[in-house]
Amino acid sequence: MNASVRLAFCILVLMGCLAFLVTALQPFRELKKKEAALSEVMAKEEKVILEKDAKQLELKAIVYDPKYLEIIARDSLDYSKPGEQIFRIQRSQDIQP
Repeated sequence: MNASVRLAFCILVLMGCLAFLVTALQPFRELKKKEAALSEVMAKEEKVILEKDAKQLELKAIVYDPKYLEIIARDSLDYSKPGEQIFRIQRSQDIQP
């Protein structure tokens, strides 16, 4: 009888451990999903911050550098000075399919 009580107790402890693992596994999976989502959002945030910094730098150049403003204006209006030759290089990222 003593051996059967020990066996029953071992089975009870084993079932308790399995129940604990099963209940702990679901939050662990959710945590992994949320960590993946967080890393994706942080990557997007980093990209947006870099774009913002580039735009701020461009705005600063437009406001404080008249030569840069002239270059931007001449480029967008397709103007050139007399005797000047303009070469346009189209980058692959600028090409629209």
